[in-house]
Amino acid sequence: AQNLHNTESGFKSRGNITWHVTPDTMVYYTFSQGFRPGGFNQNGNSAHGTGPDGEAQFLVPSSYASDKLTNNEIGWKTEFLGHRLQWNGAIYKETWDNVQVAFFNPGLVGNIFFNTNGQNFLIKGLETSLVARVATGLTLQAAGSWNHSRQTNSPELIDNNPALAGL
Repeated sequence: AQNLHNTESGFKSRGNITWHVTPDTMVYYTFSQGFRPGGFNQNGNSAHGTGPDGEAQFLVPSSYASDKLTNNEIGWKTEFLGHRLQWNGAIYKETWDNVQVAFFNPGLVGNIFFNTNGQNFLIKGLETSLVARVATGLTLQAAGSWNHSRQTNSPELIDNNPALAGL
């Protein structure tokens, strides 16, 4: 009914380089980009968050933009002991910008949620797995990962009701 529309454009890419160091050892580098498309809030422009003066402090945003992820990854895939032992892993760094955040607070915005764009994050991590074929019919597996995420900005929901400008 609100006849909302929005257009976003851009270019995302992915590239991969592999090197077979030996027949049983391969290392690689991957660069990739991704996104989640933006959208519209069904309760966009509705006023909420009543302040001490009884006036609504903010309007739910009509829309939210795409978020963006960029990944840099170095990894390895190996086999030893006649392919009976396999060790794979990767080290990566990701930047995730303009993250889409969903808000749900029935006391503030009613029994409905809305989306907006929020923080940026830097994620560094390592993952590895080990597979051992010990005997016919017996395989042992182990895997582990470590991630360190850091928020790189601090956006806030602020007074955005134009009716309050200058008050």
